[in-house]
Amino acid sequence: MNLRVKILLITVSVLILFVASIYVFSSEILMKGFMRLEKENVCHESRRIVDALYNGIYSLDTTNYDWAAWDDTYAFVENRNEAYIESNLVDSTFVALRLNAMLFFNASGNLVYGKAFDLSNESQVDIPDELLEYIREHDSLIDFKSPNESVAGLVAFDKKIAMISSRPILKSNDEGPIRGALIMVRYISDEEIEKISKLLHLSFSMSLLNETNLSGKYFSDNATHVYAINENYVAGLTVLHDIWDKPVAIIKLKIERNIYKEGKTIIHYFIAFFLAVGIVMSIIFSLLVEKGMTSRIVRLSRSVDEIAKSGDATRRIENMGDDEIGRLSMAINNMLEAIEKSEEKIKELLEKERNFRLRTAHYFLNPLCIAKGYLQLLMEDSKDSRIEKVLKAVERVENVVKNIISKGEIKE
Repeated sequence: MNLRVKILLITVSVLILFVASIYVFSSEILMKGFMRLEKENVCHESRRIVDALYNGIYSLDTTNYDWAAWDDTYAFVENRNEAYIESNLVDSTFVALRLNAMLFFNASGNLVYGKAFDLSNESQVDIPDELLEYIREHDSLIDFKSPNESVAGLVAFDKKIAMISSRPILKSNDEGPIRGALIMVRYISDEEIEKISKLLHLSFSMSLLNETNLSGKYFSDNATHVYAINENYVAGLTVLHDIWDKPVAIIKLKIERNIYKEGKTIIHYFIAFFLAVGIVMSIIFSLLVEKGMTSRIVRLSRSVDEIAKSGDATRRIENMGDDEIGRLSMAINNMLEAIEKSEEKIKELLEKERNFRLRTAHYFLNPLCIAKGYLQLLMEDSKDSRIEKVLKAVERVENVVKNIISKGEIKE
């Protein structure tokens, strides 16, 4: 693997690590921040729905106050005059005030007059027995001890959720004695929910609590549980309490995950931006490394290869600056210079050796040849075996000298 490939792999690895780090950072920190904002938004919007409902309760209670603290009502529960009914308790009153029931009780807790109304069909209906039973079970709705007392809030009966307001019947100057109680009821129907939805531009539903949808892991007092339905919608569940602080209903808010989607889009742009920056920086880095280091190292390597192939130690590498690569080229040149000097010295030594061998051949072989010639003549004249032994000894010496001269070895 050459240097360029290694640098490319390192650069790509660093880029991948950089982008992965950005992704982890954005997922763990930024995305959690957006999801926290999404949850806060759902809680805020759920709070708006609850506020709208309680504003309805406040409005109902204010209306009830206007009717209960009124001389005509004060007289009506005493004499039950028909003129009051014909003038005030007509269908249009229930439509205008969005009332489903008005119940007049006297000081003894007996129902003096009551009327129930179906707002959907705009027609009078029978008073639900469940409503009367609920009031009998909760006598605090009609048993007031002080003119300043009142009851308003949510109640649940007959599988219905309703706003209720109960006030003591007083004179127009808010003085007693208390002559009874006036109860006004407004069901939280689908129409009422749709009205609030259009007002708040929110989509929500409301249902009675039961063992199925009431779970400790979801709800606590004054808390909204937020969970994602899917990638497009998020839901918030909020528990509503009745007059006696008993959980009776649950609001389910469903809104689009605009914050979540916008967060993902921003993170995608964020990652894409840093990816683009990383690619540009990698290209710039690669070009700078190529110009400042890789190409010079490649030239240095090629020059060394050419010198090695030529075997010419007199050649030199071009000057490549004053950095590490330049100092390496200078070191190689110094090495080549040292090799050149070593070659010259070796040549001198070889020349001396050659001369030494020539002199050795002259000073040893010539006398040996002369001695050998005389010994051969003696052998022809005399058959003395000792002369033959001397001749062999001279030949052995001659072979040793020849091996020393030709091969540099001491052997026969």
